[in-house]
Amino acid sequence: MPMSGKHYLKPYQESAKEHGNGFDVTLWASPQTQQRRFEVFTEMCFLGGKRVLDAGCSRGDFAAFLIDRDIPFEHYTGIDALGDVIDFANTRGFPKSQAERRT
Repeated sequence: MPMSGKHYLKPYQESAKEHGNGFDVTLWASPQTQQRRFEVFTEMCFLGGKRVLDAGCSRGDFAAFLIDRDIPFEHYTGIDALGDVIDFANTRGFPKSQAERRT
């Protein structure tokens, strides 16, 4: 059943209260499962020279992954509803990247 309003954000808001900007705010089981997800994305889609929109970017970890793997994206835009994780993502200083709060 689809969630109405912004109830879907509640688990993330609670996680942010408990974990701040640490990895656990993402609600991923582990950094390894998150990395595997990113590997699958980049195996399925050639992102070199592309503009990347990461909806639900949280801390901007996908941008970090792309940079660490030397994937030459054109620009990365991350969006998330939680202001604190967006603020954290922007402090990471990734080139050709920006993160914005959207609800």
